[in-house]
Amino acid sequence: MTPEEQEQLDSLCRRIAIEKDPQTFDRLVKELEALLEAKHERLQSMMDPGSLPATAKPNPPTAES
Repeated sequence: MTPEEQEQLDSLCRRIAIEKDPQTFDRLVKELEALLEAKHERLQSMMDPGSLPATAKPNPPTAES
């Protein structure tokens, strides 16, 4: 994570921990999920550069497989 992403992660976690408004809480959690998903995708690509992104679906097996 970049220093900016790390600060955003820390800030979101602090805000989520004390948030009392359900709508604001949900919005903050969605922001956190997006940040973590971006990191997850970067880690996946580092581990297997030829792999498909997490959102891509592989082709179904064929009779030749």
